[in-house]
Amino acid sequence: MGKCEKRFSALRAELARIDCSQEEFAFELKRSLPYVSLRMNGHKPWDMDDVYRALKFLQLPPEQMAFYFPKGGVSRMPSVINGEPPRLASRTAQ
Repeated sequence: MGKCEKRFSALRAELARIDCSQEEFAFELKRSLPYVSLRMNGHKPWDMDDVYRALKFLQLPPEQMAFYFPKGGVSRMPSVINGEPPRLASRTAQ
C-alpha cells in the first residue's frame, strides 16, 4: 500500500458519492465517530454486524462485501470501472 493510499477506498468513494460524512455514517451504524474512524483507518477490524448494516444503508448487495470491506482495508480486486465495482463472475458454465 502506498503512503498516500487510504484504507477502504471503495467504501470512502461510495460515502462521498452519496455525500455522507463519516459522522453521518457512524450515526447510521449506531456507532460513535471514534469507533468508525478506527475501522476506516484500519486500526481495528470491522464487526460483521456493522458490515451488513453498512451494506444495507448504502443499498449494496452482500456479494460486494469484499470489494467495500477488503481484508486489511486494501483491495486486491480490480479497480473500479465507470464508477462501479467489478461484477462477480457467473457460476454457470458457458
